[in-house]
Amino acid sequence: MIISLPENKPSSSPPSKLKRLRRVLYWTFPLLLLGLIFSRIDTGELKQHFRLADMRLVIAGMLYFPLVMIIGAERWRWISTAYPGTTLPRGFALKHYWSGLTVGLIAPATLGWDAYRIIVAGQKSGRYGANIIIVLVEKLMALITTMSLILILFQVLPLAHSAPTLAVVRTAGWILGLTGGLGLALFLTLRHRAAAAWLHWLEEALGRLYSNLLIRLGLRVDAVQQRSTLRELFKPTLKIRVILGLLAFTYLIQVLSAAGNWLFFQAVGYELPFLVNLFVTPILYFVYILPISFGNIGVREGAHIFFYGLFGVPAETALMVSFFGFAGAMLNQAIGGMILLLKGKS
Repeated sequence: MIISLPENKPSSSPPSKLKRLRRVLYWTFPLLLLGLIFSRIDTGELKQHFRLADMRLVIAGMLYFPLVMIIGAERWRWISTAYPGTTLPRGFALKHYWSGLTVGLIAPATLGWDAYRIIVAGQKSGRYGANIIIVLVEKLMALITTMSLILILFQVLPLAHSAPTLAVVRTAGWILGLTGGLGLALFLTLRHRAAAAWLHWLEEALGRLYSNLLIRLGLRVDAVQQRSTLRELFKPTLKIRVILGLLAFTYLIQVLSAAGNWLFFQAVGYELPFLVNLFVTPILYFVYILPISFGNIGVREGAHIFFYGLFGVPAETALMVSFFGFAGAMLNQAIGGMILLLKGKS
């Protein structure tokens, strides 16, 4: 596969009005959303929650954020072992997984974070294509695990009785679940020669996605060689050992995330079953990857109020828990920033 960096070319035209408007909305939407949220809650009750919160439990809940980063870095390294010559040292994976989080803060959703990891790992091994596939497979496994948790727990948890809301959640859950199931089925069919027709269709679809990703990253790939090498790029990730390891890492991340939120609720004196948090945190994961606002500000708070409200949690309680979660996210950003400072210019 031939990949090269393009020549630097000056921009020939200023941003369009639509792009400027989108940029303005991206930065102002969080403030508007926060204003709407605070206009509808009891600020006195919110202050009371903060004064009475058990800070020991809050700190314990915040510790899951660094722990999740460590496990996420190990998951990234685990996938890289599937490719000869691309295995990431643990120190390298942890350092760049964490610093990439901070670098990616300026980009919507996790796009900047993923692009950073692809580039630094590609520079280390010289195999940008393999590192793009690594990130794609990581995202697919995250989709499968989160959707499985949502669909299973939706059937057993006592959601608040609101027919329209339940209908929306149920429909969205089945759509996302079927999407994840279809993705897993297509992924597993790659292991069998009898699935040649499906494999050809999948290669065409992934080929287009693969090319678009390369373009987004400012890289080029030889179009003639793309189809013949795409199958080879995916083949190492189809080993049962790799798949089971990815599922285990991703489920562990979801369990730890739910445990962190459970501790936050305990800190404000609100008893909420652990399984409720295990149901809501995967939903929040999908909300956070939407490129709606900078750092998910406003979106995070609104999502906590809405989804925990399905279980009867007061808005002020859910909002306080979201603030604790934001503090934990900022802790991760601070650690990533410290790593960047220690690395120096790069």
